[in-house]
Amino acid sequence: MTTKNNLYTGTIDKNSGPQAKIHLLRNSKKESYFLSTYTGSSFFHGDEVEVSLTEYTNVSLVRILKPIGTSCGSITQNRNGDYYFQTGNNSAKIKVPADMEISAGKDKMFVVNLKLSADQCHHELETAEVIASPSNIAQSRMAAMHKHGFNIKHSEDASNEAFTRAGDVQFPTVDYSMLPLVSIDGPGARDLDDVAYSKELDDGSWHVFVAIADVSRYVRHGSKLDLEAYDNATSIYTPGEVFPMLPSILSNEVCSLNPNAMRYTLMLEILLDPKGNTQKYQFFEAKIRSHMRYTYERAQELIDGALPNSTEEETLPVLQSMDKLKDVLIKKRTYKTAVEFQREEHGVKIFNDNVEGFFIRPSFGTNRLIEEIMVLANNCAAQYLIKHYGYGLFRHHQGLKEEAIPALNYFLCSYDVDINLTTKSSSNNCADARFQLPDEVKEEFDALFKKSLHHAVYSATESDHFGLGLLEYGHFTSPIRRYPDLVVHRMIKYILQENLGQSVTGAHLYSCEELKEIAEHCTERSFEASLVEREVMDTLSVLWWESAENKDVTGTVVNKAKGMVFFRLEGTPSNAVCPESLLNDDIEIGDKVNLTISQTDINKGRIGVVPKEMETPF
Repeated sequence: MTTKNNLYTGTIDKNSGPQAKIHLLRNSKKESYFLSTYTGSSFFHGDEVEVSLTEYTNVSLVRILKPIGTSCGSITQNRNGDYYFQTGNNSAKIKVPADMEISAGKDKMFVVNLKLSADQCHHELETAEVIASPSNIAQSRMAAMHKHGFNIKHSEDASNEAFTRAGDVQFPTVDYSMLPLVSIDGPGARDLDDVAYSKELDDGSWHVFVAIADVSRYVRHGSKLDLEAYDNATSIYTPGEVFPMLPSILSNEVCSLNPNAMRYTLMLEILLDPKGNTQKYQFFEAKIRSHMRYTYERAQELIDGALPNSTEEETLPVLQSMDKLKDVLIKKRTYKTAVEFQREEHGVKIFNDNVEGFFIRPSFGTNRLIEEIMVLANNCAAQYLIKHYGYGLFRHHQGLKEEAIPALNYFLCSYDVDINLTTKSSSNNCADARFQLPDEVKEEFDALFKKSLHHAVYSATESDHFGLGLLEYGHFTSPIRRYPDLVVHRMIKYILQENLGQSVTGAHLYSCEELKEIAEHCTERSFEASLVEREVMDTLSVLWWESAENKDVTGTVVNKAKGMVFFRLEGTPSNAVCPESLLNDDIEIGDKVNLTISQTDINKGRIGVVPKEMETPF
C-alpha cells in the first residue's frame, strides 16, 4: 500500500459490498475507491495490484503485483461450449484452457491455482481440482474456509508444539482455587475462556473477580504455533462444526477453564462503588479452579428459583450476586450508552449432514449478565494499556455513517421526534431518539439504524466504542478464540513483569507500529470469518428452501442496492433477494413483505423471492 512515481499499490476488496473496491494508502491516509465494472472484472478479491489514479479518482489497472494464488469457485460452460472459472463474489472470470480436462457441473466446486499472464494484467488458470459439492454440508464448509484463505487444519509443527506446551504445568504461587468462580456459556461451548465471581459488600459496593484463560503461557510470541494463530486470527463457528484458532488440545482442554480442573489464568480484580463505577482494579497471574459450569438456561432457572431442590449450594449465591450486579451495570451503562437492539438469534438443525430446519436461540438474563461483566473487564484492560503505554490493541467503533444520517433523521421527523442526529451524535443521543419513537416502529428503526453504523475495527490508537458508549474498549476476555485478546494479555503481562522485576511467562512488548499491522490484519480476518459463517449459512438456507414444502414466508427489508431489495426471512437466518421493480416504489428498510420463494442457486448461496401470489418466477 505504497506509492511510487504517482503509481499506487493496494489490495482488492470484493466482499464488502456489491461493487469492487481498492484500498490505497495515499498521503499517509488509508483511502478506498470503487472500481468500474470493467476495471473490477480483471481482479480477484485479495489481489495486490498497481494502479494509476486520475484527478477524478478514476482507477486504471497498471499490473497485478501479487495474485491471490489459489481460489475456490465453480466452472460453467457458455453457449459456445467454452468453460470459465468464477468464484461467487463477483470475481474475474477466467477461461479454462482447451487442453485442461474439466468435468463441470452445478453440483461441483473447484479449487484452482492461478498464475499471472505475461503482461501481468490478468489471471490465467494453471490447475483445477474438484474439492467439494455445494450440496454437501461438510464440503461446503471446507470450500468457504479455503475461499477466504483460512487454514482448515493445524500444521504438524504447530500441533506438536501445542502438545509440548500442554505438558508444561508449573502453577504460580498465587492460589485462588478456593474462590467459587463459575462459567456460564452456551450448551455446545468447548473453549471456555472466562470464569467470574462477584460479592456485594456491606456498604453496597462490589468486589468482582474475572479470570481469563492464560493462553499466552502456552502460545509464545513468534513461535510456529503463534504465527499460525495469527494467520487465522480467530476461531470460526459454523453450524455443526467449529474451526478453532488453536489446536484442540489447547482450545478445548489445557487452556479451557473446565470445571474442577486447575488452570492458569490472568486474573482481574475490580472494586466498584454501589452505582457500578470502577474505583480500582488490578491484574495478576493466578491458579484457579472453576467450581461450576452452567449453561445460560440452567443458570437462569436457578436464579429464578425454578430448581428448588438444586444441590448447588456453594455457587447459587454467586449466581444471585452476579445477577444483581448485572442490573447495576446495565443501569450505569444505559444512562450513557447505546441503543438496545432485539437479541433474537437463529440456529440451524442439522442431523446426519442434512438440514432439518431452523430454530430461535433464546436469550436469557444470564446472557446479558456475562456480557456486562466481560464488557467491564474489557474496559479495564483498555484503560490499563492506555495508562501504561499510551497505545494498545483496541476495539474501535466509529458510530454513524455520514451518508446514512439523512434517512435516519427523516425517519425520526416522520414520527415527530425532535432530535437531529449527526456523525458526532453520541450513542446516548441515539438511545434518546429511539425511546421517543412509538413501540410499533422501533423494530423498523432498529433495522435502519444497524445499517447506518460503521463496522467495529481493531486499532492501535483509537480506543472509543460508540456502540457500547465507552471511551476505552478492547478485547481481553477471549484469547482462546481471538488473537487480539492474546496480544493484550502479553502486553499486560509485560507491565506486570516490569512491576515485579522478574520474568513473566508469555509477556511481550509490542511497538505501536507492530500493533497497527496486527490491528489491520485482525480486522480483515474478522471480516473474512464472518463471510465464511455467512456463506455456510446461505448454503444451508438454500438446501432447506429447495426441499421445503411451504415456499411462503414473511421477509424484512435489510438493504436496497443496484435495483435489488434484500430481505431477512422471518423465523430463519436466511437472506433473500428480489428485483426492486417487482415491489412497491415506497418500500423502505425495515418494512415487512409477504413473499414466495421463487428460485434457489446453490453455487451462489442465493435465494430469490417475489411478492406472494405473484406467478412470474424470479
